[in-house]
Amino acid sequence: AAFTPHEERYEQQLGAIEGGYLDLAPVRQEAWAAEERMVVEEQHARLSLARTYQATKDQLWEVLIDPAARQRWMGVKRMDFQPGARHTLVGGEYHCIHGERDTTVFRVLSAEAPSQLTTVAPWPVLGLVWNTSHLEDAGPGRTRLCDAYHWERKPGAKGLLTDAIGAVLIRQHVGAALRRVGE
Repeated sequence: AAFTPHEERYEQQLGAIEGGYLDLAPVRQEAWAAEERMVVEEQHARLSLARTYQATKDQLWEVLIDPAARQRWMGVKRMDFQPGARHTLVGGEYHCIHGERDTTVFRVLSAEAPSQLTTVAPWPVLGLVWNTSHLEDAGPGRTRLCDAYHWERKPGAKGLLTDAIGAVLIRQHVGAALRRVGE
């Protein structure tokens, strides 16, 4: 990409100022294309976990997106949040600090308050795992949270084995976190 020439004229002593700009739209499109945006629907998930909470959708949404609340229910040492463009949730990153030199980064791909949140993060054995949290009304003051997970399956028997191990890891880690969400 090349600079596009640009000139601005000012009255008084400045006169004409020559410069240029670089259109970053192609760079942005390339970066966004490199990371597949996937909202995981339950029917396409490799694993789904669900639980109903005594909370409204708005209350549960706040628990899902608030870094301090995420730190508590994820059971991590520290949780930092780097907002996305224009200080939005989409494009933002939750940095889960488990210990010294042990950090997991969850990048927010999609957010539709208070109904749906999609993140992607690396998981041991599986690689990148997409998770969409769906929030549904479950009666007065109650909300059902369904987490749908997807990862790219490796070929052959190795793929079946990693799927099984990965599902166990997610169930253990996320199951404990889902119990803490209700606390």
